[in-house]
Amino acid sequence: MNYGNIILQFGLMKCADTMIGKPESGVKGISGGQMKRLSLASEVLTNPAIMFCDEPTSGLDSFMAASVVEMLRTLASQGRTVICTIHQPSSQITELFDKVLLMAEGKTAYLGDMDNANNFLSGCGFPCPINYNPADHWVQALAVVPGNEEKSRRNIETVCDAFNSSKEGKALENLPKSPNDSSDSYSQPKSPYKASWGDQFSACMWRSWLSVVKEPLIMKVRIAQTIASIFLVNLSNLYYV
Repeated sequence: MNYGNIILQFGLMKCADTMIGKPESGVKGISGGQMKRLSLASEVLTNPAIMFCDEPTSGLDSFMAASVVEMLRTLASQGRTVICTIHQPSSQITELFDKVLLMAEGKTAYLGDMDNANNFLSGCGFPCPINYNPADHWVQALAVVPGNEEKSRRNIETVCDAFNSSKEGKALENLPKSPNDSSDSYSQPKSPYKASWGDQFSACMWRSWLSVVKEPLIMKVRIAQTIASIFLVNLSNLYYV
């Protein structure tokens, strides 16, 4: 894919020539929201059919979190499958998802359309209050409350059993365990990389060169190390002579 188009698509034109930075080391660079979008853009470079995003909104404010999820929805509308793990999203972000998977105690409590999640939990005896964030309601309905663990686990069992006996749960159980059960389906293994070895090597060399150029202190330290090594070697030669 074209680098310029990806930078434009992810709204990174203003920081295209800005160093990423290292917040933990005190080196200033791009903002947290830009860093999240950059991490997504770097994954899109290979044009993947499936994207797994682990908490893409962590550490962002509500506006930037919504911006990142809207970007993921745009990627999904282009024909990709985008899977996210997300904790306690706002109601605005929750509405952007097509399907939701709710898990409790390692079990599947619900898997299906986001719009039907509240109806399913309501049928299990856990209706969502009016004008309430659905995600917060799901967490409260499926959480193990300290001091009330036994009742919480009974509630979880009720919801999980209801889903397993539902049409969606039975359809999930009937799915094939492996898409390639036949021995005739095996073929010659292919490289998982879309770029050749030469392209990868040149890209890594160029990236290393840029990291050195953008860190003048590292360059000065390496030059000082080289001069000190030369001095010590010559000093040792003069000693032995």
